[in-house]
Amino acid sequence: MPTKRAQGEIRRRSGCLQCKAKHVRCTEELPICRRCERLGLHCERGLQLLFQEDAVQRGISFGRKGTRSKQPDSARDRAVLKYNDVFYGVPLNAYTGRWIFLNSTSSDFMESSSDGDEMDTDGIEPDLLSVFVQFPDTIPLDKGLGHPLATYSHLESYLIDYFIHGIGPNCSLSPIENPYITLITPLALSHKTLRDALISAAGNQLRLLGDTRFSKEALIYKERALKGLQQEIELGSISDGAIATVLMLCFHDISDECAPSWVTHLQGGLDLLYRFPCTPTANYSLRRFFNMYFVAHAIMSRTATPQVCHGNGMFSWADNDNLDEIDTIMGCSRRLMLLINEISELPVDTCTTPSSTTSSDDESVDIHLSEAARIATALTNIQQFLPQHSSDRDDLARIAETKRLAAIIYLFNRIDGTTYYTDVMTETKADKNTFINALINVMTHLPDRATLLWPLYILGHASLEDEDHRRFVLDRLERMQRTRNLGSVRRARMAVKHAFRVVDMRTTAKMRASKFGYISLA
Repeated sequence: MPTKRAQGEIRRRSGCLQCKAKHVRCTEELPICRRCERLGLHCERGLQLLFQEDAVQRGISFGRKGTRSKQPDSARDRAVLKYNDVFYGVPLNAYTGRWIFLNSTSSDFMESSSDGDEMDTDGIEPDLLSVFVQFPDTIPLDKGLGHPLATYSHLESYLIDYFIHGIGPNCSLSPIENPYITLITPLALSHKTLRDALISAAGNQLRLLGDTRFSKEALIYKERALKGLQQEIELGSISDGAIATVLMLCFHDISDECAPSWVTHLQGGLDLLYRFPCTPTANYSLRRFFNMYFVAHAIMSRTATPQVCHGNGMFSWADNDNLDEIDTIMGCSRRLMLLINEISELPVDTCTTPSSTTSSDDESVDIHLSEAARIATALTNIQQFLPQHSSDRDDLARIAETKRLAAIIYLFNRIDGTTYYTDVMTETKADKNTFINALINVMTHLPDRATLLWPLYILGHASLEDEDHRRFVLDRLERMQRTRNLGSVRRARMAVKHAFRVVDMRTTAKMRASKFGYISLA
């Protein structure tokens, strides 16, 4: 029969809550102890959490400030009186508009019985709660703190929340490394122009998926973002928020209809990055992401439309970037993207015969032959490494491999009909069909993600004659479009279908991607 605990006896931690409440020793049978069975009680085991504020209000001790304290009774009484005294809040003026990281661990939660004794908390995971809280400059201090989105209108908070949970997770291959969530969204909560662009992108994405409730608001907020950005540029106060706004406007137009305006935003973003380089006070992580976004989109889009970017097409990465590490946004390494850009620099009209060549033509062909062979060797030997935080992601490694195989096929597509096509085939030790089969085999085991758009586009322009190969490309593009209905995917599908028709008509005319506008394949 349960008995009272003797004074000084070590307290057990595994009894049921009913016995603990009556301060009796639990016999601990499962699923119900003898006392609860005899009295017809609900035998329950688990943790009881006591918050410090609750303990103060009830006048009981909290945590290790229990009855076993070495303080005399009068000292403990004074401590309780101190906690029950008038509460004076900490002034929040110094924190207004700033982000504060609140980290609550198991030490902030104590299991307690009604007598205030401390109980075991070994079952609570460390870092139980880890949240970012911003002190907005618009919230009245006398209203206290709440959800970061509570200060905005219902429409704004709904669309921001949709961006965080419905769009952002699909923009990265890793839940750990996602700049759209960890960098862009927090910045948007403190930068109005960027916030307008983000809200517009969220509303537009819902429209693409058939939810037209926010179609008008998407246009209104986009106009606000454009006006706010223009004002910042005119004032010469180019902040990270302004560059992020350009990025989100580019993001919006790519997902919408891939209209030429996205190229304008892309070029504007590149210009801002070069005109306002990263300073010691700038957010390095943000600038690194900006550089990745704009440079990667410029490089990949040139494979469809060479005139996407002005200038000589020379792009560079940040000084501290690991060129061989797979980026979770692009799904391949930065070194591979540089090689893809070098392929785009190769001429496409170098098709000469021995009888028509001059000495200058021969010299030019030799240079291009050497360059093409070098790129082919680099693509064959390149090593792409998983980031440390995703070292177990075999799917990420396979995605990077699809980009490498697609780059080799793109090289073959680029030099098809030139005098050095055979030499490149010798360097890769295989013909184009071998790489086409290898790429399809790898992609078969991967889900339909937007990051596979570029490999599918390259496959669609590889002069496919096998009907199964064509069906594979079109089916994957169709399923990809159903997921998010992105304008870039729709444009790519149109271009691929046209490429198939060109092959079927056995025409020698080159398909011009510009017929379908500026296609973003990043």
